[in-house]
Amino acid sequence: PYPRARYPLARALGGEVVEQELARFLRPDGDEVTLAISAAPLRVGDDAIGPIEGAIAAFQDVHERERARREAEAE
Repeated sequence: PYPRARYPLARALGGEVVEQELARFLRPDGDEVTLAISAAPLRVGDDAIGPIEGAIAAFQDVHERERARREAEAE
């Protein structure tokens, strides 16, 4: 449902490093979850300037942390 440029993994395939970008998703049961997404390109060779071979992404569930932060800000 989003343009490809909004996906951290797609952006990493383009050479961008994405760190802790927050995204909200709906679970199949209808509940919302907030994830922190980090992604980075995988390059050929030992240096950081070789051609991009792929990308890697890590997802961290930060829903409870973000909910607590929003509640604290609302007080």
